[in-house]
Amino acid sequence: PYSKPVWYSFKFGHKVIVSSWADLYVSLFRQIYLDNKSLFSKGQSFNGGKRADIGYQDGMVAPKLVIDDIYLETNVSAAGIISKIQAICNLCHINPNVISIEYAKKEQNRPSTNLTQEDIKDF
Repeated sequence: PYSKPVWYSFKFGHKVIVSSWADLYVSLFRQIYLDNKSLFSKGQSFNGGKRADIGYQDGMVAPKLVIDDIYLETNVSAAGIISKIQAICNLCHINPNVISIEYAKKEQNRPSTNLTQEDIKDF
């Protein structure tokens, strides 16, 4: 079953309302990037793929602006986004338990369960 995120929180902060997995990915990445710029470079793949996850929008299928001229490739499945978030957490030495995501099954359009990054590692 397909799912849609409702909100996420990072480091037990306020809930950020999102409308899609891509929105969640870009918003969360922006928060992490601003604290860890030196760990990222344009053309980088977060989990060892051939395609760049961060960089210029040229060559990306669905680039979303992070900040300035930094783009994030968002042509990724929900499971792929979760995998990339885990890789970003590993790169930045962030405990995934500080990320909470609430999502709804698309058919129901109501929140499912409040899950942490660790809870959905097998999503």
